[in-house]
Amino acid sequence: MKKTGFVLLVLFLSLSVGNLFSQSLKSYVGEWGNLGGTAKYKYYENEDYEKVITGAFSFYKNNKYLAIDENIKGNFSDGLKSGKWTTVNRQRATSGLITKTYTGTFTDGKRNGEFAYTIVANRGNSKTVFKFRSDTLIAINSKNLNGSFDDNGNFIGKWIYVDEGNKREHILEFDNNIIQKYIERRLGNPEIIYKYTIDKTKKITSGVKVDLEDRLRYFRNLVIGFIKGAELSLDLISYGSNEPIVISPQISGH
Repeated sequence: MKKTGFVLLVLFLSLSVGNLFSQSLKSYVGEWGNLGGTAKYKYYENEDYEKVITGAFSFYKNNKYLAIDENIKGNFSDGLKSGKWTTVNRQRATSGLITKTYTGTFTDGKRNGEFAYTIVANRGNSKTVFKFRSDTLIAINSKNLNGSFDDNGNFIGKWIYVDEGNKREHILEFDNNIIQKYIERRLGNPEIIYKYTIDKTKKITSGVKVDLEDRLRYFRNLVIGFIKGAELSLDLISYGSNEPIVISPQISGH
């Protein structure tokens, strides 16, 4: 009998605390920062009277003038993004409907694992996978750009960039952010247009160095633009996350 009474007491206290917590949750429907649109979520206030979002989160934004609408769904856990998040951006263009989707998983507010960015349009579809480890971008895999970073944003291993417009393929090999090899060749043709291979026994000439620096600068900016192209379209899902770091690649002895 005493044991039964104790169990009932614990159950009563648990329900009371649960009810107290649920009563302290407040619902919000309104603007999300200065981004416009309408957000919907629940929150509570901590001891410093700060708003802490928890549970399901949704956002909708429609711009009739630009013919764009955006939907975002995900979850917060005590103010931090948690679990799967998805954002869908639809734009009505003269060529037809363009749909951009970005989906990935957060752990304690940080991006982890694969974030898939897909574009579906009449002119063709594309998919890029960004791989993160604890909010650090460590790899990009797509039709036109493939490569890896270390945890500090340094280029490592083999990178391949396909420039379909100029019908060129660029192959770069890095060792801890130092360029080891750079090959540029025609698409569908084994003809090599440009070649650099590190030679540790010789000092690089100024002409070769300047040319290589220009190429590496262009390549880094291209990679950054590739990342921002996805992030700018989907800046809402990355709200509160750090922008990926991309260190400038180096030349041996530079």
